[in-house]
Amino acid sequence: MYVQDYDETYPMAYMQYSAPNRDWYGNDDNNAAYWFTIMQPYVKNKQLYICPTAGEIQTTSGRQYSGGYGWNICGTKYTGASDGSGNGFGYQPAQPETPTEGFLKLAQVQEAANTVIIADPPSNGYSSNGRYFYPSGGHYNYIPVLHGGKVGPFTGHGSAGTTLSSHEGGGNYLFADGHVKYLSASAAWSNNSIFNVDKTITTGVNN
Repeated sequence: MYVQDYDETYPMAYMQYSAPNRDWYGNDDNNAAYWFTIMQPYVKNKQLYICPTAGEIQTTSGRQYSGGYGWNICGTKYTGASDGSGNGFGYQPAQPETPTEGFLKLAQVQEAANTVIIADPPSNGYSSNGRYFYPSGGHYNYIPVLHGGKVGPFTGHGSAGTTLSSHEGGGNYLFADGHVKYLSASAAWSNNSIFNVDKTITTGVNN
């Protein structure tokens, strides 16, 4: 519904606006809004964003944003540059991390039924896992292992291990065509093209 309302354009994970837009917990974060806040008028249910397995994400400073799912910002290609062309659905306008180096249109997503847009939070505690999902560059630590694996609270990445063999369990993935599927961590990473909008980019599998 959001894409239809905005000229067949996907949002990015982190959007900036000129007017203050406070998050759910009352924090004014540089007049920014995250994807889950942007979609709230369509969803109309904040509890939906809190994974019942993970609960609210807790950090050393307290509650961490939505406490739930993460946006696929860059696919398996992360540049970290303002003009960088990643392979996901976008980080922020100043650092897009998309194949187009800008906002993605509906028609630009190759194989929507085979492209992840939102996923369970990783079970390692990446501190922003209530906002983003980072499957980039061989980082198994960013692959969900909530179901059947280690469960938080999470305060720092790395605790889930650094090889696939240490990533028991898996996670639920929302694909760009709207369907949801559970995948084990090893299955998700062995077919890691599912994280990439542009399927012409090949990605290696690091074991």
